[in-house]
Amino acid sequence: MSNSGTSTVPPARPEPANIPAGADLEHADRDRADPTLPGTIRFLRWLTGLLAGTMILGLIAIVALLVTRWPVPGTQSPARAAPALPAGLVPEGGVTLPAGVTAQALTLGPGWAIVVTPEGEAVAFDPATGRVLNRMRVRH
Repeated sequence: MSNSGTSTVPPARPEPANIPAGADLEHADRDRADPTLPGTIRFLRWLTGLLAGTMILGLIAIVALLVTRWPVPGTQSPARAAPALPAGLVPEGGVTLPAGVTAQALTLGPGWAIVVTPEGEAVAFDPATGRVLNRMRVRH
């Protein structure tokens, strides 16, 4: 049997909508690495790589900080320890609270101390003698 004048043409490959008609799909990878790309495209590719590298380094830094700074249960890091008080600020025998005062917070100054009680009262007193200098109700 002979083919009487009809030639077989392979069916046309459908082209995606975002690729221009006639684009050389066989050599797309080769064209991507083409050094003759416009300067702005090469610059944008370089910036994209720089951004990706910066994001990777930032993620590594965050993970490293979390690992090194995360508190271990049952231990207290030196950064969280209470600071040493300056010499001469606290009398030799310590601070004597006035009778009936429970401290929630304490502020020391030269010759005076202020204690904030759980009831919301600020009591200023002489830390050496415990004599109350002033009382003030704190609003909250």
